[in-house]
Amino acid sequence: MSVHKRSDTGKWEARLKGPDGRRYSRSFHTKADAQRWEREQVIRAEKGEAPVAHRGGDTLTAVAEKWLTSLTTDSHKPKTINGYQRLWENLVQPTWGGHKPRNVQPDKVRAWFATMTGQAGKPLSLSRRKQALQVLAMILDEALRQGLILRNPARTDALGKIKTPTVQAATDHRYLTALELRSLAACAGDHGDLIFFLGTTGLRFGEATALAVADLDIPNRTLTVSKSVSEVDGRRLITKPKNRKTRTLVLPQATLTRVSHLIEERDADDLLFTTSTGAAILHGNFYNRVWRPAVTAAGLDPLRIHDLRHTAASLAVASGANVKAVQAMLGHASAAMTLDRYAGLFTDHLEAVADRMDAVLAEDACHESATESTITPIKRVAL
Repeated sequence: MSVHKRSDTGKWEARLKGPDGRRYSRSFHTKADAQRWEREQVIRAEKGEAPVAHRGGDTLTAVAEKWLTSLTTDSHKPKTINGYQRLWENLVQPTWGGHKPRNVQPDKVRAWFATMTGQAGKPLSLSRRKQALQVLAMILDEALRQGLILRNPARTDALGKIKTPTVQAATDHRYLTALELRSLAACAGDHGDLIFFLGTTGLRFGEATALAVADLDIPNRTLTVSKSVSEVDGRRLITKPKNRKTRTLVLPQATLTRVSHLIEERDADDLLFTTSTGAAILHGNFYNRVWRPAVTAAGLDPLRIHDLRHTAASLAVASGANVKAVQAMLGHASAAMTLDRYAGLFTDHLEAVADRMDAVLAEDACHESATESTITPIKRVAL
C-alpha cells in the first residue's frame, strides 16, 4: 500500500494489492482523497472483497441505468419507479447524463438546482426541482457504492456535511367539518359514498379503490386494508399499502350505513367502489369528472382528495382518539410520524387535559379533614 504524488500529472496516486493478488491504483487531486480511498479499499479487502478500481468510462447514464434496474416492486411502488424514470429522463439526464460521477461538483449541482427548467424552458416549481435533485442524489449514491466517487456531491459539501437546499414548508392541512364532508358527499352524486368513506376512514385513494366486497365485514364493523392501486401510464397495478402492512379498521356506524348497500347481491371478489358501469375507478377520471365539480358545487375550493385523509384524522381526534389510535387508522409506520403531521390537532385538547389533571390533583374530602397532628413534621437541617 502506498500513496505518492505523480511527477507527470501532479496528482496523488494510491496503490494497493487486493486479496486476489491483483494490483489496484487510482489517482486523486488531493492527498487526503487518495488516503481515504486507500483506507476504504483496505476495509473491503479485510472483508474478502476486491478493491474497486477506477473506471473512467462510466458516465452517470451508465450508473443510472444500473440503479433503475435495481429498483423492484418489493421495495418501491410501480408508480414511484415510473416517477423516478421520468425525472431522470426529463430533468436529470439532459444535464448530467454525459458526466462522469467524479466530475459532478457540489457548486455545479447547486447552480443546476437553482436554475432548473422543464422541457418547455419554463422555471420549475420548488417541489419539482427538489424531486429531480433527490433522483440525482440517489443515482450518485449508487456511484458511491460502486467506488466511483468518495462522497456524494448532491448530499454533501466540501466538508462532508449534509447540505440540502432549503425547501419551503408544505402547505397547511385542510380539515373539513362533519357538515362540510356531508355537503361535499351530497354534491358528488353516486360517488358520494366514496367521498364520505375517505373522509371518515382516512384511507388513501389507492387503498379505497382497491377494496373488495370481502374486505368489509358488516357484522363485526371491520375493514381489512391489505392492498392498494398504483396507476402507471393508465394501467391499474395492485400493490401492497404504503407501509407494506395489512391493517384492520373498526368503522363508525355512520360509515357502515353509507356503504352497506354496496355489498348487496355482489360477489366477494367484486370491487367495493366502482364507476356507474361497474368498472374500476381511475384517479384522473374521478378527479376531473367527480371531484372538481363536487368541490366547486360545495364551495370548498381549493381542496385536494388527500385532504379527506386529514379530515378523517381530525374527526378521530375530536372524537377522543389518541395518537396510537390515529396511527393505526391511517397506517403510519410510527406514532412519531402521526405526531409530526397532526401535532396541531392534539394540542387543541391541552386545555381539556389540564382540566382533567386538576380533577385528579384536587384534594378530596379525606384530605381536607386531615389535621396537623397527622402530618409528620420536617426538621430544619442546617446546611
